[in-house]
Amino acid sequence: MKRHHDDLFAYRPERLVVSGLRCTMAGYDLGDPECWNCLWDIYVAEVGAATTRRLMGELQYWVRGVRSAADHTLTYYPMGCRHVCRDECLLLTLLSALQHKDESCAGCALRALCGSSDKEQVQSMRGLSQAFAGALLASGEILLPVPLPVLRTIIEAPKPGKPSGPASSH
Repeated sequence: MKRHHDDLFAYRPERLVVSGLRCTMAGYDLGDPECWNCLWDIYVAEVGAATTRRLMGELQYWVRGVRSAADHTLTYYPMGCRHVCRDECLLLTLLSALQHKDESCAGCALRALCGSSDKEQVQSMRGLSQAFAGALLASGEILLPVPLPVLRTIIEAPKPGKPSGPASSH
């Protein structure tokens, strides 16, 4: 199936990752269980209850792990925003690269997210990302491949200032 890349949110796998990331990050940042309830409803509507149960477990571990392994406070846009920020792009690209066995992109995304973090943190982020990417793949949710030149453009984009919780502007 050929897909056009004009609207990232037109593709279910990408929607699942971005909405999962946003709701879970907000849930941790705000301490509000309604964020997870909202995500549960979104996932059930997209993939059904059985698949949601499988994905939500991996998603929770993944987000908690990447938050601690990243060398900076991860930023994200609020639910409903039709744009993705730099960190969302990097995390989405990491998952895609792992699904497509693109080691160059995976390594590049990991370096951008982990910076000079120790090897253990990088391996932790890779392992957790591989588990979530695999769970998505096993559920038939295949992310669009991201070419290395596109990833380099994302990485070269200016980093946000001092993020504090959810990003609020586009």
